[in-house]
Amino acid sequence: MTEPRRLSEITPSSLAEIDGVPLGRRPSSALAERNCHDADQSLFRIMRRTCRLLPIFEERTLYPEGEASITMAVAVRIVRDTERTPDDERAAEVVAHALRPAPPEMIVKELYRLRCVTAGRRGESAEDLELTAAVWIEELSCYPADICVTTLREWPRRQSGKWWPTWHELVRILDARFSYRRSIAQALGVPLPRAARFADAA
Repeated sequence: MTEPRRLSEITPSSLAEIDGVPLGRRPSSALAERNCHDADQSLFRIMRRTCRLLPIFEERTLYPEGEASITMAVAVRIVRDTERTPDDERAAEVVAHALRPAPPEMIVKELYRLRCVTAGRRGESAEDLELTAAVWIEELSCYPADICVTTLREWPRRQSGKWWPTWHELVRILDARFSYRRSIAQALGVPLPRAARFADAA
């Protein structure tokens, strides 16, 4: 089965489970190729125009020390079109597609790329970084592919991007970016991949 490369290409038949693996947990190379900011806008646009559902977010801005501010969703209200019948099923399918993680081999590639353009923290050996990366591969598979890849690629351009990030620094950005899709998924009853691992950025 060919994987849909855009949210607008998703059909119910393309969302069936493969080998018993739910959609939201099937790795997606196509999603990983998209910038997460663009993917979010596509998701919101399809929900509004095609599914006739408008997500309205309550947001909070975080101010990490020495870094640019980060905005995250803390709640969402889904406004339904009263003139046309909203398509909740279609919306749930599109949201589930947008939750898919990156394939492990792609996460390895992105971590290697990050390692090539950053320096290790003081006192960290090459072996420490290798062990860290091994743990991160599992943790990063909790996040949508595009959010994972975009966050890793943008890290070197941040103020502290000269250095390999700590998990605390990275997860703060990941959770904030994921908060919008996560809040929509929860509002629509779409299961989250390994949801117990997620914590609000604070």
